[in-house]
Amino acid sequence: MKAFRRLRRNFEHGVHPAHHKQQTENLPIQRVPFGRHYIMPLGQHIGVPSRAVVAAGDPVERGQLIAEPGGFVSTALHSPVKGVVNDVGDFRGVDGRYTPAIAIEADPFATQEVDPDAAPDWRSLSLEAFIKAVQMAGIVGMGGAAFPSHVKLSVPDGVKIRHLLINGAECEPYLTTDHRLMVERPEALLEGAEILRQKLGAEESVIGIEANKPEAIETISRHLSPDQPVRVVTLKVKYPQGAEKMMIKSVFGTEVPAGRLPRDVEVNVNNVGTVVAVADYFLRGLPLIERVVTVAGPGVTYPANLIVPLGWADP
Repeated sequence: MKAFRRLRRNFEHGVHPAHHKQQTENLPIQRVPFGRHYIMPLGQHIGVPSRAVVAAGDPVERGQLIAEPGGFVSTALHSPVKGVVNDVGDFRGVDGRYTPAIAIEADPFATQEVDPDAAPDWRSLSLEAFIKAVQMAGIVGMGGAAFPSHVKLSVPDGVKIRHLLINGAECEPYLTTDHRLMVERPEALLEGAEILRQKLGAEESVIGIEANKPEAIETISRHLSPDQPVRVVTLKVKYPQGAEKMMIKSVFGTEVPAGRLPRDVEVNVNNVGTVVAVADYFLRGLPLIERVVTVAGPGVTYPANLIVPLGWADP
């Protein structure tokens, strides 16, 4: 039995890079100061670029819809700041290439506090309406791929999801954003997990966390009640433990066949940040307009975990 339990917490092979988490793992999340100029790329997620619904000269509120989905594999975008639209056109992106985007000049006198719309009543929404709401909230996979979350939640008829697997591995060196979210916002994580579990009709939620995050494991476990269909699984520390198929193998001992998806083994996988974003929208009315990022490394004088607006600042 012990050998079986070890098997379920691991996958074959993998590598063991130095963690380098010590720079930021104990640093609370803080907000980066707001700048003056912001560029919102219309194609900042995987899939079809969004379509702008604002024009130059339009005033915008923080959290206001500024672009609608350009197709099914696409999401809405919302303004990260209160201000005025300067232009809608092609701008040079961070990779050096020009990309369609919306330029916004932030109001220098605004507090940039969000006045959210009423949160949708997720309990009364049909699954189809819930998935559409996720798309219009601009929620994407926060583990790095930026894949539109509503697509992942669109399970074909006849497919059963038994397990909602929440990815808290964060196996990459230096990064501690998911760790700090689990430590600082465990209630939001569990709220989002329950929303997704119920809408998917899953039997349980499983939160997979690597063993080098004992504070996150302890914090989440402490916030669980005996009647919650949630369990925390401690995973071996190695890369790429956070890859979907690797984590499924570690947690459930099940291998996703080549060319198949997690849903084919009755699992739906979402990142910690994505699940928190679901709670923020459906309980607090906040669309996805910002995220936490880790700034760390040997060349960084002041390492930090920062809440930053989406898009990028135009120097």
